[in-house]
Amino acid sequence: MPCARMKYALEEQKHEAKRKEQIRTGKLEIKRYEKLMEEATWREDVTCTIASRVQNTRAQILANELQKSNKELVMVRKAALQEQLSLDYQQQQKELNRMGIAVYRQRL
Repeated sequence: MPCARMKYALEEQKHEAKRKEQIRTGKLEIKRYEKLMEEATWREDVTCTIASRVQNTRAQILANELQKSNKELVMVRKAALQEQLSLDYQQQQKELNRMGIAVYRQRL
């Protein structure tokens, strides 16, 4: 009987050691998983931050281009209006000359 009890106790110790090893391995796996999750979360945050910065930069560039485009359009319209005004003035002068009417023009 003592031999059977010793075998049983030895088996129990082996089983307990195996169980403790499984628990230790499980805890290591959990820690590894937690580190991976932390790194993945960090990478996701960095990716979102970068994407946000890129989007803001693009929005600024677009706003600047729009502002420059509007200024350019104003300049083009102003030039076209000045040209039209000049043509209208010349046309008016021709018509007045044809009618024989002179308009006083102050020279600077």
